[in-house]
Amino acid sequence: MNKKDQSKIYLLLLAFILLQVGEYFISYTLESSVVCTRVSLRTFDSKFFSDELKPLNRGFVHLLRRDLYCVKEFAVLGEEDVSDEVMGVIPNDKNNIQEASMKGLEDGVDKVIFGTISEGMKKDSILIEVQIIDANFESMDTIQLSGKIKDILKLEKDLILEIIKKLGVPLSIDEKKRIERYQTNSFDAFLLYSTGIDYAIKLDKMTYDFEEKSLQDNMRVKIGEIRVKTYDFFARAIKIDPQFAMPHFRIATILYTVGKIQECIKEQNIGLKLDPDDALAYWKCGLTYKYGFDKPQWIEAEPLFRRALEIAPNFYNAHLSIGSIYSDKGYLDKAVAEGKLAAELMPSSPWPYNSLGSYYCNANKIEESIMEFKKALEIKHNFLNSLRGLGFCYYKKGDYDNAILNYNKVVELTLDFFAYYRRGVVYFSKGEYDRAISDYNKAIELNPEYVNAYIDRGVAYEKKGDYDTTILNYNKAIELDSKLALVYYNRGLIYYYKTEYDKAISDYNKAIELDPKHMTTYVNRGIVYDRKGDYNAAISDFNKAIELDSKYAITYSNMGWVYEKKGLLGEAVWCYKKAVELDSNEKFAKSKLKNPSLSNIEPKQPD
Repeated sequence: MNKKDQSKIYLLLLAFILLQVGEYFISYTLESSVVCTRVSLRTFDSKFFSDELKPLNRGFVHLLRRDLYCVKEFAVLGEEDVSDEVMGVIPNDKNNIQEASMKGLEDGVDKVIFGTISEGMKKDSILIEVQIIDANFESMDTIQLSGKIKDILKLEKDLILEIIKKLGVPLSIDEKKRIERYQTNSFDAFLLYSTGIDYAIKLDKMTYDFEEKSLQDNMRVKIGEIRVKTYDFFARAIKIDPQFAMPHFRIATILYTVGKIQECIKEQNIGLKLDPDDALAYWKCGLTYKYGFDKPQWIEAEPLFRRALEIAPNFYNAHLSIGSIYSDKGYLDKAVAEGKLAAELMPSSPWPYNSLGSYYCNANKIEESIMEFKKALEIKHNFLNSLRGLGFCYYKKGDYDNAILNYNKVVELTLDFFAYYRRGVVYFSKGEYDRAISDYNKAIELNPEYVNAYIDRGVAYEKKGDYDTTILNYNKAIELDSKLALVYYNRGLIYYYKTEYDKAISDYNKAIELDPKHMTTYVNRGIVYDRKGDYNAAISDFNKAIELDSKYAITYSNMGWVYEKKGLLGEAVWCYKKAVELDSNEKFAKSKLKNPSLSNIEPKQPD
């Protein structure tokens, strides 16, 4: 994997992990007209004497979550398990029941489900105790199931049907069939999968800490070791039961994080073929097409998001993903409708309002965007995505001070290289080049593979007149990504300033090879040929620029100057007049037309 891919994967992985870390919302009550039962499934406590069996709670909760999404009336909060260190395990005692109820109120859900899995009194037996509580703590139901440990898969099916019964939700025939589908009949495969999930949670936590908190480089080695172990558990589960879909999805996630997108998609497709009723899996497969490529692959992503909604119509994140498609296509009204529906489904989540802010921002409706980002921040005042969004909106609005304030909040909360980079862009726009360079330096320190930071740092040094350092930055950018035409164009301009004309032409040649439609590259190369005295090559480049854009006055001014030096005064005058016609403020052409030596020359259009 090359350095460009590593940089891209970092950005995608950061976004992906942020979706998995969990949501901690402050209380923010909104009325909703959507009829649904909002359910929060919390981490189950595990009380096994054997370390080998302790991870069973991980896989068990995954099975429950998959089945909860099969009930069309449910809107389920939270897409992934997170580590105990992040979310905390809620043990089975009264005080923590009250705590869970309060958390349910904050999350805006109707019911909170959590419980304990423990060894029973008899040998090789298991006891499952589950609480279903109202978020307002008006009532609580307890379900207890017991059996042999190896019957845990059957007990999960018994439990999910009992939970649905307790919640008073009738099931259609299709819903019941989807729920009754066994993921695997092999206890050994399930235990390996559960252990893999336990490792995956540790892996997510380590990766998040490494990227967000800039921990030591030796963490990268540890992350790699844990990733290999995690992969191995899932692969072994598949070897025991090739029909077990869930491990395929988890292997796909690992492949995604290391940039193996096509292999990731292959595993996802195998998983979907084995289990065509997993709404969460369809959504995540759609996210691969959204985030895993240079540009979102909406044609492939959209049917996956829509299939997720067929199974789980109240899946608010899938609605937001459909909204992103509409936003990208320019259908703002449809995007906003999806965002508002998601907000009704989960009114206490900041994500719908954050997405609405993004939709409006994409449509350049900055005031509306700012309003939605602020709504998200009313729910969760340190919500990083919305702080970043506000920073960008204020930047687009030209309110640089407020943009900086929001980026300041982000970097106070986390070591976010992109926030440093964006703040650097704002400082550059204010003309504060030293501060911009300082922020670009920090962004590069946190992510040495981020190409744009080198490019923009080079531009900042150019503004300071330090051309040698500018070139060093462009050299590094080209080292990281040799396919960026803009970098060759920029470096060519610096070589021109330094009168190193052959190097300038070489860079412009490369820029044209990479982007043959970039008009100003031809203009600039033509100017360099003019300085070298190669007037015919200059005129050829100016003509090519006019072919690409016939309305650019500066091209005609420069071509007129070349014709004048060739002694073709009629052609020169024609070019100057054309430049002034296109732009009455084109000073060079205007000054030439006032020159007495050209005042009586008849204009002649060049051949």
